[in-house]
Amino acid sequence: MISMNLQIINLDYEYKKNSLIFENFNWELKSNLNIIQGPSGCGKTTLMKIIFGVTQPRRGQILFDKKNVKKFMVLQEVGLFPWTSGIENLKLLPNFSLETLENHSLYNHVIPILNKKVYEMSFGQRRKIELLRAFLAEKDILILDEPFNYIDKESREVFSNEIYRQTKQCMVLMSTHYSEDLRKLDGTKFYFPADHPIT
Repeated sequence: MISMNLQIINLDYEYKKNSLIFENFNWELKSNLNIIQGPSGCGKTTLMKIIFGVTQPRRGQILFDKKNVKKFMVLQEVGLFPWTSGIENLKLLPNFSLETLENHSLYNHVIPILNKKVYEMSFGQRRKIELLRAFLAEKDILILDEPFNYIDKESREVFSNEIYRQTKQCMVLMSTHYSEDLRKLDGTKFYFPADHPIT
């Protein structure tokens, strides 16, 4: 099992002037599966974007215990090119291998939509392609913001099992409000309150 530590030191993040979400926030992740829960607007997505590097804090450090960390993130918003097919979106991965795809445990679940244009897919189908792409990618940390959004209950169980398998290869940080799925995921759980700032 791959092991990696992530440390957040003295983090401040201001959504708008005089509206701090995080203030002098310190956090350490040592588990390969870390799950954030909390109400909408509590800061889950913001923190994930800060860790990924697309959102900059006002102050603070994000430290990993290894160099050149490869990150992959799936946001709540659809992150596929709508005019391309499912397979074409997967082929955008630098390390894409058709053999690896065909041998993947989720391959049979996406066969019907691989050649479908993204704009023709349901939101659930789009999410399946996004998650499969994330699972296939080379990474040290996988960040999943509400990964089960739009996915039917039966498929959530299948994808939940794959998330657990991913923890054997990399660190996983995810948020979810599907509490029934968390019972199947043996990870370290954190709860973020609605009140700000989080310290």
